Amino acid sequence: MRNLATSRTLVACGVAALAAIGSQAARAADITVSSAKIDAGRLKITGTTLTGGMDVRLDGQTATAFNTTSTTTAAKSFAFNIVYHPGDCIVAALCIKSTKRGEVI
Repeated sequence: MRNLATSRTLVACGVAALAAIGSQAARAADITVSSAKIDAGRLKITGTTLTGGMDVRLDGQTATAFNTTSTTTAAKSFAFNIVYHPGDCIVAALCIKSTKRGEVI
């Protein structure tokens, strides 16, 4: 029983353009990307989640480097700093949270 909120992030030449894509199952407002850039060969993304302690995943990858949990402090922040260069310069940041619905993904 999981629900995914998606924020698609375009990363190009150290400048980030952000666009949120919503769905019926979840609101993109569950995740906000504050910064996305490639710096010194590393993809660096920071942001916040609607609630603290939410799991955030990049591009549907299950490897540890692509998954983090937002802080449970008032900041509700998350960060990625990984060696990863998506071919199309677009990264999907997914906020994974439990739901009350019987949805299986």
